[in-house]
Amino acid sequence: MKTDSRASTALAWLSELLLRTVPGEQIPSRQELASQADVGVGTLARAMDTLTEAGAVALNSVQRAGTSVERIDYPQLWRLAGRSILRGQLPMNLSVQMEAVEVAIGQALTASDLDVALVYREGAARRMRAVENGLADFAVVSTKALNGYDRSLRPAYCFGPGSYYGDSRLYLLRRTDGAPVRRVGVAEDSPDHLTMVTATFPSAEIVVAPFRLIPLMIIDGRLDATIWFGGSALPVEYVNLLRTEVLKANIGGLLAARAVVAAPGGGAVEHLFGQLDDELLSTTYSAVLESGAVHAGRA
Repeated sequence: MKTDSRASTALAWLSELLLRTVPGEQIPSRQELASQADVGVGTLARAMDTLTEAGAVALNSVQRAGTSVERIDYPQLWRLAGRSILRGQLPMNLSVQMEAVEVAIGQALTASDLDVALVYREGAARRMRAVENGLADFAVVSTKALNGYDRSLRPAYCFGPGSYYGDSRLYLLRRTDGAPVRRVGVAEDSPDHLTMVTATFPSAEIVVAPFRLIPLMIIDGRLDATIWFGGSALPVEYVNLLRTEVLKANIGGLLAARAVVAAPGGGAVEHLFGQLDDELLSTTYSAVLESGAVHAGRA
């Protein structure tokens, strides 16, 4: 029983190591790996043989030159490492484009025999922090939000132009009394919303607040205006209490922003997404767009 446990530990440890490796890279000798894994050389060798026999990895050993990795099957390594469901965080968005992003990711991961659990959380910065803190494996954000987030995350997969906000309209919400705009609401942890609001009201005071509370704060006079994403439902009882205008300007180019899967750079998830079926991702995305399917129940 002890031997089986150490063999399983060595297999999972070696799989984790290779998940962070790229083809062409050299790996330490079996003796060094065994020392790092705190197992015997024989146990480590059997784990390596298991991986190669399963086709999870192809190695090339050259005397005196060491061992290099020729090929890696990242989805299979993910499973052999004992990893659980891939956890992803998506924005709260009702656009057809974001629906297509969600379905495409799910289909591609399922095709690689991987399970995925998606949750919806407002605020791109919150989603990216969740990945950095190990609470999620990846987050879907806009390219602009990721580029402005000076941390350790990188794009693991990028969808086409307009895939983030899609066909969602932008609305200007203001007080009905026509008061000058002096204080504007910005959604907490949303770099894109900050860009939009400050571009529209460059001289106004910024007040950070939960996105869905901002309309009420305008109604009760604590704020004067904000930008509202059309994909987010506005409570019916607020409609006649706010002055609403459609914004036709593509503020900061954000309506053309791409949806990107953000993951730790050089890590397992970045490598895994890089090996997913790109054709399946793109065709699934296009098929959902053509069908116009949207989860009506998500708000």
